[in-house]
Amino acid sequence: MHSTKKRLRGTKGSLASLAKRRRQLSKSTRCKDSGTPPPELQPIVDTKLNFATSSALFESLISPHSVETFFNDYWEQKPLIVKAAVTPSRASDLFSFDDLRRLVWRTKGLSFGRHVNVCRYVDGKRESLNGDPGSGGKLTLEKLERLWREKRATFQVHQPQHFKDILWRILGHLETYFGCLVGSNIYITPADAQGLAPHYDDVEVFIIQLEGSKRWRLYANAHPLPQDYSRDFSQEEIGEPTHDIVLETGDLMYFPRGTIHQACTAPDGSHSTHITISTYQHKATQATLGCNLTCPLSMMRSWSVVVPSTAEPTLDQGVMLRRPRWFDLPCHIVAKKETVFDN
Repeated sequence: MHSTKKRLRGTKGSLASLAKRRRQLSKSTRCKDSGTPPPELQPIVDTKLNFATSSALFESLISPHSVETFFNDYWEQKPLIVKAAVTPSRASDLFSFDDLRRLVWRTKGLSFGRHVNVCRYVDGKRESLNGDPGSGGKLTLEKLERLWREKRATFQVHQPQHFKDILWRILGHLETYFGCLVGSNIYITPADAQGLAPHYDDVEVFIIQLEGSKRWRLYANAHPLPQDYSRDFSQEEIGEPTHDIVLETGDLMYFPRGTIHQACTAPDGSHSTHITISTYQHKATQATLGCNLTCPLSMMRSWSVVVPSTAEPTLDQGVMLRRPRWFDLPCHIVAKKETVFDN
């Protein structure tokens, strides 16, 4: 998942925009492209997700792992894989390639940059296929099929919760649970292709595989829990992966911000669709204090409400300041942590 220089936009305050988008979709009849839209998907039957409360939703996402285990052993520390977190046969109900085709057809084209990015990673370089950003171009069905067939392009759909009720419900529950904005992107990649170069992001990342499968390689980072996203890295810079994982349909993966990653599809497989759910952007002590990460511990001693002086002997000052502000964490999350300032 790459942040693509866009900031998180959550569900709160977006009801008006969601209603407006629905009205636009309902008024659309046919687009300029020939043909008919893909068939409507059947109503969601069972995804294994529990929408009763925000806590129930998060617990169902990471099950069979407990919330205590997640926040003590994985959160901001290391990746977690959950097999079949979503019922595999229903995972595409969250979003599918057909959803993208239908959305493009109904809206008479999605705006490049605003609603969708098109890109590919070939011979060690990432290439944008959006065209001239000042041209006001849109992704039509004809362009979509051509870029998919001729360029083996990856389509990144921004904030798909504006178009799918179930995603809006998921993100709304997660915003309540984490107490901050939660955003999402959809990535659709053809077989034997890669959309983005190796990079890391400035958000905590939850990935759910919705269609097909995708190979993920994760790498160590000398700058954990960063406050900004990275540039693209070359293959020579990142070394050997610490994790080499294939996500199958319905699988979930979490990894902390700052984890260098890249993902590709298999040569002999089908296309891949996954959703990246992102949270905790700029939700750290350092972001509030506005201080330099290299500030000395002597300066931090006066901030005892944030960093107790007893933590000094083992304190990694940079990483500590890049952890979430304890007073911003919802009570149900703080209660799951063994200590507020654990290393």
